[in-house]
Amino acid sequence: MARLGLALCVLLGACSKQAARSATDAAAEVPAGGFRVLLFSRTTGFRHDSIPTAVTALTELGATGGYGAEATEDPAAFTAENLARFSVVVFLMTTGDPLDDAAQAQFEAWIAAGGNWVGVHSAADTEYNWPFYGQLVGAYFKQHLTIRHRGCAPTSGTTFRRTRVPPRPC
Repeated sequence: MARLGLALCVLLGACSKQAARSATDAAAEVPAGGFRVLLFSRTTGFRHDSIPTAVTALTELGATGGYGAEATEDPAAFTAENLARFSVVVFLMTTGDPLDDAAQAQFEAWIAAGGNWVGVHSAADTEYNWPFYGQLVGAYFKQHLTIRHRGCAPTSGTTFRRTRVPPRPC
């Protein structure tokens, strides 16, 4: 399962923009010998524009990765009966406080029974007031670093030293 988590994280960095599957789509088809993954992407804080792309990419990866993926933003999906259908739950760029106390209790029980969890990107910006989740995620989001555009240089009336990567206009 650790390899699956790494594959999910690597894939998200390389995916292209496409339309996402709706949470109302039919249940995912699971290849013979495969497993089922729940992609949970509810946000109550900042919302990344790339969530639909990530859902699509991870859903499509399932066809060759040996799993079927179902996407939802509905915390009501966190029931014992529903979670039992999945081998992995992915918190896919979640933020804020997406689960109520009842859903949190069901998720904790599912993890204790051997369920697997993967947190992607802003999953570390989620559920700050839930101690179990804090231990699961390992560390919380503090702040984004200042974004610096490497290789970006003003082009009008300035000089620059050439580096390995030629500068491009800002």
